[in-house]
Amino acid sequence: MKKSLVFVLTLILTALVGITSTDAKSVSSPKAAVKRGGMCFPAEDPLWTTFTCDYIGKVTVKQIYENGFRVAFTMHYGSSLAFIIEEQ
Repeated sequence: MKKSLVFVLTLILTALVGITSTDAKSVSSPKAAVKRGGMCFPAEDPLWTTFTCDYIGKVTVKQIYENGFRVAFTMHYGSSLAFIIEEQ
Protein backbone atom coordinates (compact mmCIF):
# COMPACT_ATOMS: atom_id res chain seq x y z
CA MET A 1 0.00 0.00 0.00
CA LYS A 2 2.85 2.39 0.77
CA LYS A 3 4.35 1.85 -2.70
CA SER A 4 1.03 2.72 -4.35
CA LEU A 5 0.74 5.87 -2.20
CA VAL A 6 4.24 6.97 -3.18
CA PHE A 7 3.44 6.26 -6.84
CA VAL A 8 0.22 8.31 -6.73
CA LEU A 9 1.93 11.19 -4.93
CA THR A 10 4.81 11.13 -7.41
CA LEU A 11 2.34 11.45 -10.28
CA ILE A 12 0.62 14.37 -8.57
CA LEU A 13 3.93 16.10 -7.82
CA THR A 14 5.04 15.62 -11.42
CA ALA A 15 1.80 17.16 -12.67
CA LEU A 16 2.13 20.12 -10.30
CA VAL A 17 5.73 20.75 -11.30
CA GLY A 18 4.68 20.69 -14.94
CA ILE A 19 1.93 23.23 -14.27
CA THR A 20 4.31 25.45 -12.28
CA SER A 21 6.93 25.28 -15.04
CA THR A 22 4.36 26.23 -17.68
CA ASP A 23 3.08 29.13 -15.56
CA ALA A 24 6.61 30.40 -14.92
CA LYS A 25 7.41 30.42 -18.65
CA SER A 26 4.24 32.36 -19.50
CA VAL A 27 5.08 35.23 -17.12
CA SER A 28 6.73 38.11 -18.94
CA SER A 29 8.98 39.09 -16.02
CA PRO A 30 12.61 38.09 -16.55
CA LYS A 31 12.86 37.36 -12.81
CA ALA A 32 10.28 34.54 -13.01
CA ALA A 33 11.68 31.24 -11.77
CA VAL A 34 10.37 27.81 -10.96
CA LYS A 35 9.83 27.44 -7.22
CA ARG A 36 11.36 24.65 -5.16
CA GLY A 37 8.92 22.18 -3.72
CA GLY A 38 8.67 18.68 -2.41
CA MET A 39 6.74 16.14 -0.44
CA CYS A 40 6.15 15.76 3.29
CA PHE A 41 5.24 12.61 5.19
CA PRO A 42 4.43 12.20 8.89
CA ALA A 43 7.53 11.55 10.98
CA GLU A 44 7.46 8.83 13.62
CA ASP A 45 4.66 10.68 15.38
CA PRO A 46 1.25 9.04 15.89
CA LEU A 47 -0.43 12.44 16.33
CA TRP A 48 0.90 13.79 12.99
CA THR A 49 2.40 16.91 14.57
CA THR A 50 5.83 16.60 12.92
CA PHE A 51 6.61 15.83 9.30
CA THR A 52 9.67 14.93 7.28
CA CYS A 53 9.86 17.21 4.25
CA ASP A 54 12.15 17.61 1.26
CA TYR A 55 14.58 20.55 1.64
CA ILE A 56 13.69 21.35 5.27
CA GLY A 57 13.81 18.02 7.13
CA LYS A 58 11.73 17.23 10.22
CA VAL A 59 9.37 20.13 10.96
CA THR A 60 5.92 21.14 12.21
CA VAL A 61 3.40 22.86 9.93
CA LYS A 62 4.27 26.19 11.56
CA GLN A 63 7.97 25.63 10.76
CA ILE A 64 7.12 24.90 7.13
CA TYR A 65 5.81 28.47 6.82
CA GLU A 66 8.67 29.90 8.89
CA ASN A 67 11.13 28.31 6.42
CA GLY A 68 9.49 30.15 3.50
CA PHE A 69 7.36 27.30 2.18
CA ARG A 70 3.61 26.75 2.04
CA VAL A 71 1.38 23.69 1.86
CA ALA A 72 0.21 23.48 -1.75
CA PHE A 73 -1.65 20.16 -1.71
CA THR A 74 -2.76 17.68 0.95
CA MET A 75 -3.61 14.03 0.40
CA HIS A 76 -5.13 11.60 2.85
CA TYR A 77 -5.13 8.04 1.55
CA GLY A 78 -6.50 5.42 3.94
CA SER A 79 -4.45 5.79 7.10
CA SER A 80 -1.66 7.68 5.30
CA LEU A 81 -1.16 11.41 5.04
CA ALA A 82 1.14 13.34 2.73
CA PHE A 83 1.30 16.80 1.33
CA ILE A 84 3.22 18.85 -1.17
CA ILE A 85 5.03 22.03 -0.21
CA GLU A 86 6.39 24.85 -2.38
CA GLU A 87 8.36 28.01 -1.82
CA GLN A 88 6.29 31.11 -1.14
